[in-house]
Amino acid sequence: MNELVQLKSEIDKECEDVLAFWLTKSIDKSHGGFIGRMDNHGVIDITADKGLVLNARILWTFANVQSPNKAATISDIEKRAYDVLTNNFFDKINGGYFWSLTYQNEPLNLRKQIYGQAFVIYAFAAYHQYTHDPEALVNALDLYRLMEKHAFDPINGGYREAFASDWSNLEDMRLSPKDLNTPKSLNTHLHILEAYVQLCQVWNDSGLIQKIKDLIDLFLLHFIDREVGHVYMFFDENWHVIPAPWSYGHDIETSWLLYEAAEHVHYRLDEVKDVAILLAEGVLPVLDAEGGVSYESHLNQKHWWVQAEAMVGFMNAYQMVPHEKYLDAVYRIWDYTKKYIKDTKNGEWFWGRNEDGSIMQEEDKIGFWKCPYHNVRACMQMSERLKTIINH
Repeated sequence: MNELVQLKSEIDKECEDVLAFWLTKSIDKSHGGFIGRMDNHGVIDITADKGLVLNARILWTFANVQSPNKAATISDIEKRAYDVLTNNFFDKINGGYFWSLTYQNEPLNLRKQIYGQAFVIYAFAAYHQYTHDPEALVNALDLYRLMEKHAFDPINGGYREAFASDWSNLEDMRLSPKDLNTPKSLNTHLHILEAYVQLCQVWNDSGLIQKIKDLIDLFLLHFIDREVGHVYMFFDENWHVIPAPWSYGHDIETSWLLYEAAEHVHYRLDEVKDVAILLAEGVLPVLDAEGGVSYESHLNQKHWWVQAEAMVGFMNAYQMVPHEKYLDAVYRIWDYTKKYIKDTKNGEWFWGRNEDGSIMQEEDKIGFWKCPYHNVRACMQMSERLKTIINH
């Protein structure tokens, strides 16, 4: 029990440290909003493009910081993030939110990437939940209805990846250059699911609940390779799998987010629990001797977000089936993170480590994808779960 108390104490301190970094380092004092890029050494690229995902995740993160003495600076950063989304990223003509802005907060990439739209719903719902701002809920619902109108596939189910600014079809639907150009993906559906669950907490609508159940059905039907305990990443329109490497980070992230969704709507819980354990078991052998979890089956890099999600996923598995191997995995991953991922000099976490163990210096500390969402969310999740176990 003392070890659990110590772990919680360290996790809580880490959460405070990461939040402090973003409070002090991410503000764009020249142009408004948030900076687009900072490297590992703290050098800011003031002319870097600004991404929708970065800004939506900042809003979600700080909206979820709850304490009796919530600092005014946290409320300020929430408002800053909300304002840049509604004033600069919002497409006033076609609805939805642009994929990126220039460093001067002008529209740059006008495409409507559904992954990004989902994160805006996620952020607005959280912002409304904790501030009770009625406009935030209206904006979340408007975007939810736009996504259902344009992105939902009424024939085969699920959601298409991306659209042009006017919601017409695109040839290139990739989320990033690293992804395959396919009309459907696990990544997008996973974050639609978590966004809809967040929205359901402030808007208990029967139609939304059914959409969450439909997504759970899709996950159980299409996304899980039950023979090997991994998730399929890419699909064509008709849900035929398009081969790709196993993504261990998405395996373990799916394990707990899917269970959280099923628990929220009280749907197919036993089946989802079995899948969550299956996915945890699929990732367990991937932990290396030092406790790090590889990014994917074809790339033995240790990315920051994978370690964050793996801690939560194995803690979730331990709470469902209290085998010590899951708790041991949490300790090992946290030890690896403290030793190799946390930047004790400049703050926050490195993007990750290369196969030879060196720091991935070419990647960002703040950037289009490097946000406070994965590690702060993991700290919040771990803290609450540890509190439950300690007090049980």
